[in-house]
Amino acid sequence: MTLWLMRLAQSTTSEVCLLIGCLVIVAAHIRFFKRHPTALKVFVPALFGLYLILNFGLNMNGSMAQAVGKDPTMTDRTKIWAFVLGMHTNPLVGTGYQSFWLGPRLEYFWMHSGLGHLNEAHNGYLEVYLELGLLGVIALLCFLFAGYRVICKGLTSRSDLAILALATWLALLFYNMSEAAFENGLLWTMLMFGAIALPKRTRERVPARAALDEPAREYRIQDLSFETTSHRR
Repeated sequence: MTLWLMRLAQSTTSEVCLLIGCLVIVAAHIRFFKRHPTALKVFVPALFGLYLILNFGLNMNGSMAQAVGKDPTMTDRTKIWAFVLGMHTNPLVGTGYQSFWLGPRLEYFWMHSGLGHLNEAHNGYLEVYLELGLLGVIALLCFLFAGYRVICKGLTSRSDLAILALATWLALLFYNMSEAAFENGLLWTMLMFGAIALPKRTRERVPARAALDEPAREYRIQDLSFETTSHRR
């Protein structure tokens, strides 16, 4: 059903991200990466880094878009990005959370951009910059980095949740290059669940601490029983 719906939607971005997520999950079950989980931890961010180099460093964005069946402007996305950046928002703090596509700015975009009645920048990183400025982008990158560290800890213990979270993490990075999905959406919610999940080491501390507290609790119960018996006497 999912594949049928994706075919109806004709969303190239969704198809590419689904393929990327599946490849990560398959790679995590390959014998080499099972024996060398560090290689997988390096390979996944390196793949996105390679994309950034080809996209911005070598200016191959149009060629890559054509390779996946889109026009060089990525369905006018590059025009959207250029126009909203030209609106000169506050570079440090932006316009405020969820406030860029409101009021006079929205009317100005609709009247002068010639790109239709849009209400998003079609780029998650740019959307955060417009609303929260560089401070918001830095906070977002810190969360992505912190979440990746938690995911890597789970990969060391071969957690299925960590493998799914890793695939979601990479798919989300690619997805937000042409869609705005950092503020809501299923991918963002899945990443938050995977990144906030407690590492195995932390979960093991709870029963270990309980085991240490058990003798003291029994001692307090025995002491209370002795005091009650003495009081009755």
